[in-house]
Amino acid sequence: MNDPISDENAPVKPKQIREWVELPDDISAVITVDPAYSDHERADFKVAALVGITPQYKRYLIKYIQTHAPQGEFINSVLNMYLEHKGIITNIGLPNSGVEKEFFRTFNRICEERGVHPPIAEIKNVFTDSTGVSYRKKKNRIIATLQPLFEAGKYFIHGSHVEAKDEILRIGSSRNDDIVDALSSAEQILSPGFMPREEKRVDRYGMPQIIGYQQKSDFGYGY
Repeated sequence: MNDPISDENAPVKPKQIREWVELPDDISAVITVDPAYSDHERADFKVAALVGITPQYKRYLIKYIQTHAPQGEFINSVLNMYLEHKGIITNIGLPNSGVEKEFFRTFNRICEERGVHPPIAEIKNVFTDSTGVSYRKKKNRIIATLQPLFEAGKYFIHGSHVEAKDEILRIGSSRNDDIVDALSSAEQILSPGFMPREEKRVDRYGMPQIIGYQQKSDFGYGY
């Protein structure tokens, strides 16, 4: 009765959430980071999500960090996660635009100080689907990215992921959406074919030409 939206209207239904007990052997993974800019307990959480993918394109939320800890402590926690799972991690996705540039610089500085050099990919606040439609508004971007995967039974979380499950079932209405935002961002690395692409061609002299794809947009904005 107190749920902000009913199961029928929720983008992801309870029956669509599948749980894993053991991870498959043929999994690779990425970490995506959603920083926050206040340590206050009422502020947004700082989140880092470790998301795996198999050759069958099944996704697994392996673990996540959700904290109000100071920035330096949070970054060190992310690097510890990377070192713990270094054998399967292909990238750490970090935002690097606007107010997030300072976080990006701080993350790289701490990496240098610790002598840790993970592969880093920049993530954007936009998702482009296979039809060329771009989603910039946060809610729409998260739904467009995650809903098809859960509907297809391609996304698995662990039974202990209580906070993640709550956010997944209440996309667009939950007070907190930092975990699902990190899961959405992971798709930019896991499924690069869905991101804005460039078509490479050569001219009659064999020199490369780059022709960008035109895309539609919902003209929304969110961070």
